[in-house]
Amino acid sequence: MACSTASYAASFDCSKANASYEKIICSDNVLNRMDEALSNNYLAVMNSNRSQKVKDLLKKESNSMA
Repeated sequence: MACSTASYAASFDCSKANASYEKIICSDNVLNRMDEALSNNYLAVMNSNRSQKVKDLLKKESNSMA
């Protein structure tokens, strides 16, 4: 049985983690699973029939912060 040495959180490659919050997520199993759940939920929303409304809202929020 082969085992990969690479470690991944749902939203990024842990072997490339540089920021302190990325390292914390990668080192904590609960946070890693929460990151995976958040990523899955985000992808579900973005792939839903409401995705255009969500994308428009995110664009509007992004533009208001600029």
